[in-house]
Amino acid sequence: MIIERLTEEHRNIEKLLVIFERELDVFDRGERPDYEVFRAIIGYFEVYTEVYHHPQEELVFAKLRERDPGAAAKIGNLADEHRKGVEGLRRVAHAIKNVLADREILRKNVDAIIRDFIMCE
Repeated sequence: MIIERLTEEHRNIEKLLVIFERELDVFDRGERPDYEVFRAIIGYFEVYTEVYHHPQEELVFAKLRERDPGAAAKIGNLADEHRKGVEGLRRVAHAIKNVLADREILRKNVDAIIRDFIMCE
């Protein structure tokens, strides 16, 4: 069933965010995190969540809105949340790209960008 699959995907997303946060903690200590992990997680969110997961969620949400507008209203604006997530992910990808290119970017700014994304997801 689609709801079960979406629920499982959310559990997987949570696991990735925990790993992302662990690597960010390494970065915050001034050590070198595993940037391949950062890239892999960013890639997952760019491809899987945006191409597969979010469209399925939005279909389910549209059905809910048709059947029970009150319940849908309690959830809020799913499309807006997804849009904010995409914007946050772009900022994360850009920050990591800048770090890897040795461009001037404060660690606290990278931390804020990534933590912002983690909290929104």
